Amino acid sequence: MNSPVIQALVDARVSEAGQRDAAIYQEVYDRLGEPPPVKANVPQVFIEWCLQRGVKFLPARPGSVALYLLENADDGLDLVRKLGKAISDAHVCRGLADPTTTWPVPLAMSKIAEIQPPRSWPKEEKRRFLELPYELQVYWAKHEDRRDKEIRNAFNEAAKARLAARQYEELEIGKTSDAAA
Repeated sequence: MNSPVIQALVDARVSEAGQRDAAIYQEVYDRLGEPPPVKANVPQVFIEWCLQRGVKFLPARPGSVALYLLENADDGLDLVRKLGKAISDAHVCRGLADPTTTWPVPLAMSKIAEIQPPRSWPKEEKRRFLELPYELQVYWAKHEDRRDKEIRNAFNEAAKARLAARQYEELEIGKTSDAAA
């Protein structure tokens, strides 16, 4: 049925629901003492990509975002990261679920960035690492690298100290035997 009256009623209901959602989010921000996020727009290139494939760009599905980012990996990590952040911001500022936090997007970002799970993590937890948001993966990877370097430096310093102690002992033993002779 393509009745203009029914269409007007549907449009009015949708508008009312949008206004109620906006009021709820404003109350949440007021109670939290935080300003609402600044309005952000979905990147036009992502909108066009979605329209070509017949998928929604707002709210976007995590699989769509992941595929879009993977297809644009050749454009460089920095651009892909910015596109993902813009898509995320466009959803968050509207009170929509952020599609970039669900497993296919972090997994795609770690593949693009070639981030490996930390060696210290148990094998069964490494999959969980790849499901973390990209920013957390980057943080943990840097943290683990820094920790590994500090441990290596500590081992090297301990080895040097043991060597110096042995050399000192040998020198002292040599002095004692020379004095006895």
